[in-house]
Amino acid sequence: MFVPIGEWLPDQPEFQNPGAGTISNVYPRTQQSYGPVQGLSSILTALTARCQGAKGLRDSSGNGFVFAGDATKLYNAGSGASAWSNVSGATYAIGADEFWNFAQFGDNVIASNIDDGAQSFTLNSSVTFGALSASAPKWRYAAVARDFLLTGNINDTTSNGDGLRPQRVWWPAIGDPTNWPAPGSSSAVQVQSDFQDIAGDQGWLTGIVPNLGPVDWAIFFERAVFRAMYVGAPDIIGFYPAHGLRGCVAPGSIAQTEAGAIYLGPDDFYLFDGQNSVGIGYGKIAKTFYADVNQTYLGRITSTVDPVNKL
Repeated sequence: MFVPIGEWLPDQPEFQNPGAGTISNVYPRTQQSYGPVQGLSSILTALTARCQGAKGLRDSSGNGFVFAGDATKLYNAGSGASAWSNVSGATYAIGADEFWNFAQFGDNVIASNIDDGAQSFTLNSSVTFGALSASAPKWRYAAVARDFLLTGNINDTTSNGDGLRPQRVWWPAIGDPTNWPAPGSSSAVQVQSDFQDIAGDQGWLTGIVPNLGPVDWAIFFERAVFRAMYVGAPDIIGFYPAHGLRGCVAPGSIAQTEAGAIYLGPDDFYLFDGQNSVGIGYGKIAKTFYADVNQTYLGRITSTVDPVNKL
């Protein structure tokens, strides 16, 4: 017997709700049906401490890898592995509420956080991570597009000595993430390297997403979203506010999908396709989510995309 169950709409009135106020232990299989959530199954052994960032990657031959980091170590697991390999090149000291960011430049994996110098690992070659560059700053977020590694929310520990710059973006030489010449120098001009402070009242930079529709990078702040486009010399990269868009309050909530980037704003979940942003939870789940979540720990939210079930 077919039993119709409407969309999960806990924010709607209890009576005359066009959907359902409570739906448990299932996931949306189609627009008109749900499937059972299966039990959890361990694939890899546990890290030695709380995971503070992870990312799945593929090399140029299509082989899969997963990288992860905790407060003091970096780990790697290849396809079919049952345990993590410690691939740390040093003993790290990342803060309790900071996260590792992983970016892929060709077959090079670049791991970074705001406290430790950026690390580099070559797939199918490296045994451990090593320092990316002695002249590179530290950063919270990074993404690769147009043969550039664009980094953001910077801790400038280079010769500039500017310290923490949460609204700064910085990129090394085109095609070479190990080359970080002094900004404004003739060496930097020759390889199109520079930095930019995106000044304003938009708050801290909270994430970077590459290749989003017509945009090379979407840069998320607490209270705004900017588009970034490669424009060539002399500006190299141009930064343009996407007017009227809500910002992202939880950096780990950003998940890139075929339709765009989904992220948590101050009042709703949003989908940004590079040009427009639409709320996808208002009147449905946003109020319930914000009533349930511990807002003290928005910075520890993580998210991912299920490509098989389109969730």
